[in-house]
Amino acid sequence: MKKFTFNKIEPFIFFSVLFLNLIPIFSGKFFPTMDGAAHLNNATIIKELLLNGSSPLCEAFKFNSELVPNWIGHFILVVLKFFLPSYLAEKILILIYFIGLPIAFRELIRVISPSNILYSFFIFPFTYSSLFLFGFYNFSFGIILFLITTTYWLKVYKTNLQRKEVLILFVLISITYFSHIFLFAILLMTIAIHTVIYFLSEYIEKPDEIKKCIIRFLKLTLKLILASIIPLTLFLIYILSRNSFQNENQVLVTELVAWIKNVKPIIAYNPPLEEAYTTKIFYAIAILIFIGCYIEINNFLPITAKNKQLLKQFFVSKIFWFVVVFVLLLMYFFLDLADDGDSGGFFKVRVGLLLFILLVAWASTFEISKWMSVLSIFVVLYMHQKLNNYYSTVIKELDFHAQECYEISKKIPAYSVVLPIDVSGHWLKGHFSNYLGADNPLIILENYECSKEYFPLVWNNSSIPNYMINGKSAGEIPCLWWKSNTNNSKKEIDYIFVLGDINSTSDNCLKEILVKMDIVYQSPQSTLLKISK
Repeated sequence: MKKFTFNKIEPFIFFSVLFLNLIPIFSGKFFPTMDGAAHLNNATIIKELLLNGSSPLCEAFKFNSELVPNWIGHFILVVLKFFLPSYLAEKILILIYFIGLPIAFRELIRVISPSNILYSFFIFPFTYSSLFLFGFYNFSFGIILFLITTTYWLKVYKTNLQRKEVLILFVLISITYFSHIFLFAILLMTIAIHTVIYFLSEYIEKPDEIKKCIIRFLKLTLKLILASIIPLTLFLIYILSRNSFQNENQVLVTELVAWIKNVKPIIAYNPPLEEAYTTKIFYAIAILIFIGCYIEINNFLPITAKNKQLLKQFFVSKIFWFVVVFVLLLMYFFLDLADDGDSGGFFKVRVGLLLFILLVAWASTFEISKWMSVLSIFVVLYMHQKLNNYYSTVIKELDFHAQECYEISKKIPAYSVVLPIDVSGHWLKGHFSNYLGADNPLIILENYECSKEYFPLVWNNSSIPNYMINGKSAGEIPCLWWKSNTNNSKKEIDYIFVLGDINSTSDNCLKEILVKMDIVYQSPQSTLLKISK
């Protein structure tokens, strides 16, 4: 009879937790996020522009002429939408993320510390990051690609990078660039740090072979540059074409410290409620890292005294991850950059999320007793399950309104021009009007992505009509504004969609306009009005 070992059932437990982690995804037809509806709408527009070069949508939208980094999420959605309705395309996109991130992180742990594969369980709370729940799909997929590429590098860097390895690295690094520019930069930084530390450890082990070490270092560096030259060139063009990335809305150090303690990267909907669980996750991880650091400091001198081979291993594993984490920590506290959210908060949260993930990777290299690791993992997973129960409740509530918007779209003819008005007062529903265009090709005049310069689509300012309401152009009605070009031909807006209770608004100007229109659909959450012509 074969002896039972925990290692035999550990993979089963991991994939069981992975499956249970998917439950909130199936809480509703859609998985509503702050920007998710906009991604679905723009995927529909991209599909329409690709299939029909003379589509009426061309008068309002066009492809961004710049090869911007934020393409991966849109690309996946567009491909899926060729075969599936939007809600199923979104489900598959989200499943790819929720399955891909844990598996990618588990593979990284397997490579850097196979004896501590249990640490791969720590990734689950970070799958439901606030950034993903806000709909930052490109960044979220960028984390997966960062982990995959870093893992691949750690597997092949000793092979002197043959043609096959260089080609695979080129593909992985390029896809990471088209996911998110920040993660592309961090990826190259991580690989560069590893390369320097590896050859420093080579020199420490064999100081008499410094010339050979330098030659190997230069060859590997040149091959790495070759593998990244195209995305690196695009990166430099992107950076140099911007006036400034400096952010004026700086976050106080005391607040940044509180964010770490509360694990802000996984707080999305209700901070006071979620912090009751996230702070316990922080303490479970922090205590583990503290114990690990204490053990490693005590072991460091004996390691150096024993042999240089162990010292080399110490450098390329523990010191490498420590340096990466330390650099991220410096960025978190001292670097203030503007980002997609137009506020320092989102940049800090992005850095913070990656910081926590790589802290766990670093901790996995420590020699900590299994019972202490299992206890920490149990605490983290228990708190995560509590959060998941809450997420399921919130997603169900949001999905009710998302489905209503989606059903309303069936009352609007294709290619109609729709002006959304948000009176809901709900910060997360700001782009819910875009569910109208999830499967129906519409010109929705609330499209935040097209107003930016770092998404696949932009407004076609040269041809967009002078959209009007009863003969009045944008700017002529005090309480309303919409995207338009008053220098072009005139065109009446077809519908107005009001998000929220239309009767709750106290704006007399808005009431005066809306009362003159024909009601197509009305509920306490939404109203669709047709403009009489």
